[in-house]
Amino acid sequence: MVAVNRSAFSLVEVMAALLVLTLGMLAAIGLVGYGMSLARIALARSVGMATAISVAADPTPLVDATDWTAPATFTGIARGYINGAWVERTESAGEVLATGLSSRLVTVEVYDGLKGRHVCSYQERILRRKP
Repeated sequence: MVAVNRSAFSLVEVMAALLVLTLGMLAAIGLVGYGMSLARIALARSVGMATAISVAADPTPLVDATDWTAPATFTGIARGYINGAWVERTESAGEVLATGLSSRLVTVEVYDGLKGRHVCSYQERILRRKP
């Protein structure tokens, strides 16, 4: 009878390889989930900043539609939902720079509509001409 030399992996080696493979797969799945949450946050920030810049220039979407003169004379706080976010726009009373011209500070805060988490802020000084 001729002796046959067989070589194979032991059960311990196979189990160790499966454990390493499983840990690698779980880490990859975790990274995909983390990447998706970062993408969701980045999207919320970009939409929030675009909304804030838009509302800083024109408060009309937040002001009562029955008062059509509000954009020219608006001072104070306007709040409401725009683009799925809660937006708060504050405009100061301003300081007079010249006859018929005033400088006002506009601050816009954007919050996540579902969780109420602060998304972004925008602040700008605007010039208003008195009617």
